[in-house]
Amino acid sequence: MRWGSGDELYGFYIVVEVVVTEGGSGAMGRAQRGAMWRQIVRVAVEREFCGPRLLDELRRQGFEVTAERLYAMLRRMEGDGTLVSEHRTVDGQRRRMYRASAATRERVAHE
Repeated sequence: MRWGSGDELYGFYIVVEVVVTEGGSGAMGRAQRGAMWRQIVRVAVEREFCGPRLLDELRRQGFEVTAERLYAMLRRMEGDGTLVSEHRTVDGQRRRMYRASAATRERVAHE
């Protein structure tokens, strides 16, 4: 079963998906996903980032997130135009570097 809930941030309408499994709700609740989405937007506006470093940062901030869940969210955010990315070599490893799209930066600047 899936359902959505709206949240407003920087003029974006966010639809957060919650998947209910046998025995209870998904590992990450709706409120935590919304909070994580907002934190990713904040980071993306401030600087570019790669997934592993963002994952560490989110966990230090208390988010209980798996790599799979984070990368799924990053793909959705890139798909809806919130983020853009490019592959680059960082510290000798090929990484996908994410940053806020021009549209996201513009929306944030007007808030």
